[in-house]
Amino acid sequence: MVGFSRKQTLESYTGYIKEIPDRAIIVGCHCDTDFKMKLTTDFLIKIRGKFKDNIFLVVASHLPVTEEIQELCDYFVYNKNNPVINLDILTPITEKSGMLNEIWRANGVLERVKTLRKNHSYAHHLLIRDAFHVCMSNNVSFVHYMNYDSPEKCLSEIGWHLAKLEEYDGVFYDYHHKQYYNTEFFSMTTKAFDKFLSHIISYEQWESDQSFDTEVNYSKFLKTANIFCEDIFEPDVSDIIGSVSFGSEVNRKGTPDILKNVVGNFTVIPYERDGRIIINNSYTGYNDPKHEKHIRWESFDDKLNQINFYEAVVSKNNWVDYICPDNCKFVKIYIDLELKSFFDITNKKNIGHLV
Repeated sequence: MVGFSRKQTLESYTGYIKEIPDRAIIVGCHCDTDFKMKLTTDFLIKIRGKFKDNIFLVVASHLPVTEEIQELCDYFVYNKNNPVINLDILTPITEKSGMLNEIWRANGVLERVKTLRKNHSYAHHLLIRDAFHVCMSNNVSFVHYMNYDSPEKCLSEIGWHLAKLEEYDGVFYDYHHKQYYNTEFFSMTTKAFDKFLSHIISYEQWESDQSFDTEVNYSKFLKTANIFCEDIFEPDVSDIIGSVSFGSEVNRKGTPDILKNVVGNFTVIPYERDGRIIINNSYTGYNDPKHEKHIRWESFDDKLNQINFYEAVVSKNNWVDYICPDNCKFVKIYIDLELKSFFDITNKKNIGHLV
């Protein structure tokens, strides 16, 4: 950005002056498990190894991170605000978005159990916005955003992204049958971000076009921007960029968390019938090479004393119900002997319903 000064750091005693580069990489992360923390650390090490100090490195997170992660970046943005749409924000539009399991009973009756589809899109945008504003306030012109689980291939792509940003407002990849923009890895000028996305700060603005997914909204908010849209990042493989799916995992504190409904490739929806809470577990098995999985439920009272447990082997495209015992408050779910979910079954936010 010719004609604008950028922040300088003066090193004591040596007189060494370090100026912030004119381009930045933002790494967005959500390290609720030790695995994700290590994934973030390893990715930052790769970035530093490739670009040294020639890149302004910003890490943005909804959760605390290790000191090592903070040391690897130039700026760390910690935003505790992490709204889950359909959980923290319930509107007529979000209420229409749900997850559904179909249950064929032995007597031939078809039942459907449904729950709200929990979604972090608005929180994702707020995190991106906060990190871009750090770059904007330091007069950085070009920014490359990527999630913490992005493949190393992304680092080799940003060279041509930078060249495109000399004439375009942003560089994106196609998402969902080439209808929308993928927001897991993209590049934009700070000038364009400020013009088209920076003003979106309230949920009313976010939902203003009758949608709330980040990929959909960014394509709408940027419809008048000069965007270069490449094909899908991995054609014939997936429109998703990254290795971590939005599925339930036990947090690194080992404490009960909200049920995210996707548990080891099972769609898990608790529902109520005749005063009892029943957990329906459907093995959808999307992109899963296994044809069957072992599932185990453990129930606990309010003092975390175990009440009972039950095990089953479930084939792909099949389902099984687990009836929670009386006085059950907490449930653990294991998939192939690995603990994948730990949640409060009495929390109404975890309960779906028959439709």
